[in-house]
Amino acid sequence: MPDEKHVDMHDPDAVIAERTLKRCDTGGPVVFRVFKPVPDAEQPDSTWACGFEIHGLDEPVRDRVLGVDSMQALKMSFQGIRYHLQRCGVAVGWEADTPGSTGFERYHSDPDTNALMEQLIEIEMIRQLTLYEQLDPTPDRKPGTDELLEHTKEAEAIRQRILRRILERGTKQRG
Repeated sequence: MPDEKHVDMHDPDAVIAERTLKRCDTGGPVVFRVFKPVPDAEQPDSTWACGFEIHGLDEPVRDRVLGVDSMQALKMSFQGIRYHLQRCGVAVGWEADTPGSTGFERYHSDPDTNALMEQLIEIEMIRQLTLYEQLDPTPDRKPGTDELLEHTKEAEAIRQRILRRILERGTKQRG
């Protein structure tokens, strides 16, 4: 039986998820692999580790992240992938000519920040749908300036609340 105390990134059976996207500059594949989270051998407490690798960038990436349990370690592996993608500067997407969402979105462990970000995303989605006239059953009606302005004001109010909370936390941590 394999040693469950370390992330074995050489064992193909340890891969629990894989995604292939395309480089926007060359069209070549970029393969992301996430390995099964395991208790971390280097931390005597209940810390878990989750390894990941990326192939198809200018340099291959092999890294691991830690979490308080297997679920957090798994979620943090997506953040690690996101970090390495941003750091390398290579644009990737589902199609070579359409850079964009990779499925490795930002994760916030703070519940308040998460709730505010979800509200902001919801408001932006509503604003976009309104712009494309998908909320109004009347096909010839354009969304009114007042409607768009109201959505924009809501989004700005939430953005300001997020910034205030970030600043408050920074002040508390330094003080």
